[in-house]
Amino acid sequence: ELLENSNKKLAIGTYENALEDLTRQSKKDEALPVLKRLVALEPTQQNFLRLGELSSEVGDNQGAAAAFLRVAQLAEASGTNPATWVERAYTEDPSDPQIALAYGRSLLVQGEVGAAIFIFEPHIQAGSPSLELRDSYTKALIAANRLVEAEPLLWQLFEQNPARVQQVADLIGAMVDSELDKEAAELARKLEQFQRRRGERRSFVALMQDIVANHRASPDLLEFLSELFNSSNRETDYSQTLLKLFDLYIGLSNYEKAGECLDRAAEVDPYEPGHHKRLEQL
Repeated sequence: ELLENSNKKLAIGTYENALEDLTRQSKKDEALPVLKRLVALEPTQQNFLRLGELSSEVGDNQGAAAAFLRVAQLAEASGTNPATWVERAYTEDPSDPQIALAYGRSLLVQGEVGAAIFIFEPHIQAGSPSLELRDSYTKALIAANRLVEAEPLLWQLFEQNPARVQQVADLIGAMVDSELDKEAAELARKLEQFQRRRGERRSFVALMQDIVANHRASPDLLEFLSELFNSSNRETDYSQTLLKLFDLYIGLSNYEKAGECLDRAAEVDPYEPGHHKRLEQL
């Protein structure tokens, strides 16, 4: 210890000699504080690995977990796969939220979505999870197509950071593709109210147009979009959306709804080409 400040290299060598002697005598409990001093002087990946192994052998699971997590972080920083060491850290101490987060994220990268959710859930249910943990859990639920469960969590994150608006839009699109039309429309209406209070209704309408253009045709979402265009006095867009709804309802054999859409579209523009053909079709 006296050598640490005056001759770091000699201090490291001395600690290594002491560690070797204690290990030879199987005095692991006495070797552990020596190894900790050594790691403090030379915090390399190999030394943290040694510390993790020795801590595990003497029953210091929390210390072992922290050491293996540091091994994982150094491995990732050097460009190698940290998955093995993150899993080892979790095995030593599954109660640590930071370690659970790292392990769950590692599983997500490997495509093991169900396992990641299993890792995250106890820490979410324990209360007061970190922002990073809630974010990763939400992503895992979406990846598992558990969209209805993900919605309230994502909405909380969005309320705290409105820059996440595209994530909410992506969830609406995913709901549409999963034929959760009612849920998608409800979320869209909630988002519209939020954005309107922020004075961003125009950008919201453009966002909805992108969702409608890039996902399967949803009667609920098209009805909502037609309401937006109507309330914004965008007659041409309103009429075109009604005609898309007409075609959709015809395909669904919902002729009453199709008739209502054609009637509203004709009120906006009675001279729209194709109205006569649509009426005959109906």
